[in-house]
Amino acid sequence: MTKVSRQAFGYLITAALITIAGCSKTPSDAGETATPTDSEAVTYTNAYWYSTRGQQTGFTLGERYVSGNRFVATPIPGAKEIDLGGAFVVPPFGEAHNYSVDGPVTAHTAQHYIEQGVFYYKNPISTRAVAEPMLEHWRQANTLDLSLSFGGIVLDEDYPRDLYRSLTAYGLYADIDSEQLDGQLFFDVATEGNFDAEWATILAGKPDFLQLYLLDHTGIETEDRFRQVVTRAQQAGLRTSVRIKTVEDLALALDAGADEATALPAYDLEIARNPTIAAISDELIREMAKQRFVVVAADSFSERRDYSPSDLDILIARQTSDLQRLHRAEVPLAIGSSSYFRSPWDEVQALKRQGVFDDATLTRLWIETPALSIFPERNIGRLEPDYEASFLALRCNPLVSINCTQSILLGVKEGLTVID
Repeated sequence: MTKVSRQAFGYLITAALITIAGCSKTPSDAGETATPTDSEAVTYTNAYWYSTRGQQTGFTLGERYVSGNRFVATPIPGAKEIDLGGAFVVPPFGEAHNYSVDGPVTAHTAQHYIEQGVFYYKNPISTRAVAEPMLEHWRQANTLDLSLSFGGIVLDEDYPRDLYRSLTAYGLYADIDSEQLDGQLFFDVATEGNFDAEWATILAGKPDFLQLYLLDHTGIETEDRFRQVVTRAQQAGLRTSVRIKTVEDLALALDAGADEATALPAYDLEIARNPTIAAISDELIREMAKQRFVVVAADSFSERRDYSPSDLDILIARQTSDLQRLHRAEVPLAIGSSSYFRSPWDEVQALKRQGVFDDATLTRLWIETPALSIFPERNIGRLEPDYEASFLALRCNPLVSINCTQSILLGVKEGLTVID
């Protein structure tokens, strides 16, 4: 088997993420390219600005004022004026579940995310050792903003062990022996002794959130341990994202107080075929909405598996029904590709292709992903005073055509131009 270095793997990912819809250029009639500095005040004029009111979305013609890295309520005397030429302006997008970006060799991949309008990114599986050299880089205003878990917490499941051991055969984690993945890529807390020892290591790594695996769980011991992990995470001020397999897993994650599920029960064909373990009840959906429990939509994952057309239809029908019911009940939904080689734009296209949501709904979900799932503590996702001055000026209206999200005229992140 030919081994591929992590650096080469990074370039493969980069090639897969090259923007395929639209191209970047400066705003029409805007004059010279403007690159505000951290302390510069700017007035952006002649644009349609995205806003929401309840379940309604739309654009309003007007202008916005920026001082440093924030929107402000009133224009600053002497501010530079930038005419956006009638562009449609939206907050930047997010990737809620992907494995492509962490260490130095993934910087090219991160830049392609930026070029797709994705400024916020969450990686549920990385290692502190791989990411450490780049942590200061990712904190800069003009780079991709990362939220990293530094390994997943398992309750004696074979997954993700088998997956990541297979990846080492390709040289992806060449610096880690496949038998030493415990304590770096994942942490086994199945026993009381392991739990206490691993918990200290987990916290020492200073993760941004915790990724948990709860896959077709059985037994009261597993349930009790899972609840303990979630409780400790809450006490440490860490959000919990859970990979589930069955509706029973989902119910336990919700009841234990976890924050998010990174897949629906029906992403696996055998699960999707059995309504008993795949169908989400109305009662459970109501409780998810009440708790503001986030679900990451990752439908494109199913399309990438080796299923017959009829089997794929079963999966897509179940996923479509679940996602539409969740959305009607106002359960928070986020966009994530659940992949190395894909981006959230691929996920958005899959949801559109499968007829799950219309263009306006997909645009809103993608815009709301960063504040819901990636950086809920930050003032992002709105074009209003006191929010971070980050936005995308688009050539056309994405509520009419989702393809407009990839027709970016200008991208500003925390007051700095990152796409022009």
